[in-house]
Order: sequence, then C-alpha cells, then structure tokens
Amino acid sequence: MLRYIWFSLGLTLIAIIVLGTYSYRTLVDTRTDIAEPKNFLESVLPEDRELEVVRPEASVSLSQLKNNILTPLSELKSLIITPPPLNLLSAAGVLDSTFTLSRAGVIAWTNVARIDKNLPPLQENSKLNEIARLRLEDMFNKQYFAHASPSGLGVSDVAGQIDYKFIVIGENLALGTFNNDQAVVKAWLDSPAHQANIEAKRYTDIGVAVQEGVFEGRRARLAVQVFGTPFDLCPEPNQALKAQIFKNKARLDSLERQLTDLKLIVEGETVTVVEEFKQIRQFNTYASEFNNLLQITQASIVEYNNQVVSFNRCAGL
Repeated sequence: MLRYIWFSLGLTLIAIIVLGTYSYRTLVDTRTDIAEPKNFLESVLPEDRELEVVRPEASVSLSQLKNNILTPLSELKSLIITPPPLNLLSAAGVLDSTFTLSRAGVIAWTNVARIDKNLPPLQENSKLNEIARLRLEDMFNKQYFAHASPSGLGVSDVAGQIDYKFIVIGENLALGTFNNDQAVVKAWLDSPAHQANIEAKRYTDIGVAVQEGVFEGRRARLAVQVFGTPFDLCPEPNQALKAQIFKNKARLDSLERQLTDLKLIVEGETVTVVEEFKQIRQFNTYASEFNNLLQITQASIVEYNNQVVSFNRCAGL
C-alpha cells in the first residue's frame, strides 16, 4: 500500500514538471505577439483627442484678406511742372551780339518778381544750375526745343542722374533774341503758366543756364530756369519699415500656399486619421503665424501711411 502511494506521488510530480516546462516554452515561443507601445502620433486617436482646426481670422479667402490689407500702401507724392516752352524766335528780330545773358541776372530778376508778390526769394542751388546747363546743352546739341529730349528724357531724369532728390521740380524754357536778363524774365512773366511757375510758393531753390548759339540755322539765345524743393526738406517715411512690410507680404504669400495645400490634404477622402492629425497640427501652426503676421503688417502699414501723409502735408502736396 505504501509503495503504491509513493508511486502515485511520483507520477504527479513528473506531470507537474512536464506541464510547467511546456507552459514556459509556449510563453517564450509566443512572446513576439505582445504589442509594443506605439508613438502617440502613430496610434489611432480616440475621438475626444481630435484637434480643432484653427481658421485664419476672416470670412473671406486668404488672398482677398491679404490683398485688402497690403495694397493700401500710400506713395510719396512728387510734382514735375513744365509749362509749354516759350519760343519767340520766329517773331524776334536779328540778335544783337553786343548784349549777353547771365545766370546771376536771370536769378536776380526772378527774385524781384517774387518779392513784388510778397514771396520769399529763391536760393541758388548748384545742382539745379547743373541740371539747367545739361538741359540747355542737350537742346542746342540735338536741335530740339522741348521739355523732353528725342529719347524722352526730361528735367526729372537729369535730376536723377545727378542725384537731386526732389519733392517738386519745375522748368521754364525760353528761346529768342533777348537783349538782357530782364527781357527774358519779362517774357516768362507775360505768360500765365510760366509766371505761375516763377511765383509758386512750393519752390525753395532755383538754377539757371543761359547760352547763345545756333538753332535751326539762326543765332539765338536760350534760357532755362529749373525750380526745386529738395526731398530732405520734409521728414522721409521710414524706408526700413516699408521694406519689412513687403518682406511680410512675401511670407504671407508663402503661408497662404502652404495652408491651401494642407487644407486639400485634410479634406481628402483617402487621408488616414493619423495623417489628418499631423496635417491639422501643421495647419494650425501656419494659421496662427498667418493671423499674427497679418495683424503686425496691418499695424505697420498704418504707421507707414501716417508717415507718408505727414510728408505730403509738409511738402504741400
């Protein structure tokens, strides 16, 4: 009986050992089926974790919103005043070579006319003298009498060539056989348009050139008055601010393209939930930058436009 009991216990122990070994091996062989933790972005998101899309702050399209903000940049005003050239050569007599014209005399008689109208005298300006000289020589050399050369260049173009920045610039031309400086100025004063140029309050400076030469086969005297008000008379709007505005516009253009592309992806039928989540996060980042940059650019444009208004008011334009 005792031997039977011991035999039964031995069989039971062997069964336990065999069963334990089998279970361990089964666990080892199947351990690769245990799911590894996934990155959150790669896992399927519960509905309560979906992101809300940040919309650009407008009910209009991005392009329309951007254009509504960025187009009203005010421009600095400038004036170019050129009354029709005063050609008195055909009605003039023969030129008397005993008389000459002078720059100083023409400027002096011009200021006499201004003072008679209770206007401040104009200051002689070396750059305006140079502009007048270049214009006069060009007309004699190319045999034309006009505010624009045969190639289309005028007083403002010559001003740019010698780096004279102006708020307003004007030119009076006279061709004839004038016997003295006063006669030239009187001829201009007898012409309402030229008189208005001489007596304009907007000018501060003057330059003059006079010369005798041959024009269309006749001896003649040509006189050029150039009036101007320099650009630095008034505070110039901040050009760095203007450059930043256009830099912002370029960035807004780029953001608009990226937002449009992402919107198409998110709304596509083939996009997976994981991909949609990634694209929405990127969309929200770009949309927030777009909205913030748009507000900054709005404020910059208002600031720049106010500066332009102040400049134009100072210039009397």
